[in-house]
Amino acid sequence: MSTVDDFPNELLFDVFTHLPLSALIAARTVNKRWRELIAVTPVSPSRRRLLDLYIDAIIEMRLATGRPTQGRNGKAG
Repeated sequence: MSTVDDFPNELLFDVFTHLPLSALIAARTVNKRWRELIAVTPVSPSRRRLLDLYIDAIIEMRLATGRPTQGRNGKAG
């Protein structure tokens, strides 16, 4: 029996490109692999700007509170 963790990156890219922005943001929290894949998922420029804006806002909020952050590329920052 396969799990989502067994899915190839190409399949996850396809799924991610069809998610609404709110679901894409939530999907970033699933695990490190998803966070890194979402960072490079091909999405429209307007969706990418909104996603990056949200991620930047989260980073700023966490920096202000002293909590660790994950950058746009999924790496600690």
